[in-house]
This record gives sequence, C-alpha cells and structure tokens, in this order.
Amino acid sequence: MEESRMRGGARSRVLLLSITLFFTVGWVDSGVTPGPLRNTANNKNPPDGVQRVRKKNDWQLRKDYCYRYFSVQMTWGEAEVFCQLLALGSHLASAHSKEAMEFLKTFAFSLSGVHSAYWMGASDLYKKKRFVWTDGTLMDYKSWHPEEPNNAGDREHCVCSNYKSPGLWGDVRCDSNLAFICKAPNPSGDKPLCVK
Repeated sequence: MEESRMRGGARSRVLLLSITLFFTVGWVDSGVTPGPLRNTANNKNPPDGVQRVRKKNDWQLRKDYCYRYFSVQMTWGEAEVFCQLLALGSHLASAHSKEAMEFLKTFAFSLSGVHSAYWMGASDLYKKKRFVWTDGTLMDYKSWHPEEPNNAGDREHCVCSNYKSPGLWGDVRCDSNLAFICKAPNPSGDKPLCVK
C-alpha cells in the first residue's frame, strides 16, 4: 500500500509539472503577462495584494508551513505560477484536515474582512473527476459544498473555497478571477520564510 501511495505522489508531481508548463508556455507563446503582475516591476504602487511580496513577515506560520493571502484576483493557473515564484516549494494552498481548513478560512477572513471565494491548489485538469493537489500531496481530505463538485457545463475543473458557504469547496471555471492563498514549506536553519 505504501508503494502505491508513493507512485500516486510521483504521478501528482508529474501532473504538477505538466500543469505548470502548460500555463507557463501559454504565457510565453502569447507574450501575455498575468494582468495583476503587468507593469509592476518598476511601479512603487503595484496592485493590492502584490505590493509587499518580498517581505517575509507577510507569511503566517502554521505547523511546518508558511501561508500568504493575496486579495489581488487571478485565474487559477496564474495564481499557481505566482505562488511557485514566491518561494521554494510554494503552491496554492492544500488542506489535509478540518483543522487546516478552519485555519485557512479564518486566515483569509482576518486579512480580507469577508468570506469571499479564494483558490485552493486542487484541480481535475489532468483527469476528470480526479482532483489532485498541485503540491503533490495526497487528496486525503475534502470539504465540498453538498452540491459540488458538479463540473457545470463540463467546464469547471479548479477548486475554490468559500463556495456558497465559508470553508466549503466548489469546482469552478479555472479562468475565473479569485483571491488566493499560497502555502510553502518553512525552511529550517538560519533563513526561515516565516516566524511566530
């Protein structure tokens, strides 16, 4: 059983790489930069949610991971690549327990003041009705809204939280623009990404 879990993790990592390459190559081919990042390199006032990307104290520590909420809205693919560019091992947030979802729900609310929808790091882009996390971890916990996932119109493949109710997930169109939470492992040693 452990061997099959390891193979599943390897498949998830291959999927992650495929998704990342798909979105990255698409941007390179189109010459398009994700809207919220466009013209922000030399701008002293980039869009809300992006302006303090380089400050480590913006990350919130929970167990061995750092979390960062962004109110700027992006598509699922843009948000995933953006998270990957922030820190080594960073992806859209995954959740593996009710307690983890409660943390994410409370964390997003504490920074936004509302229970608006935000991207989670799960999709079924690789295989319909088989949701996987972009960080390669097992999908061992689910928090679906009772009516979800429904893949309405055969076009809903990416997962958001706070779907119709705080902390519950829905599958939505990946080209929707939503806020998001990034999750990164906190390196040990002299250079932690986040601290208490």
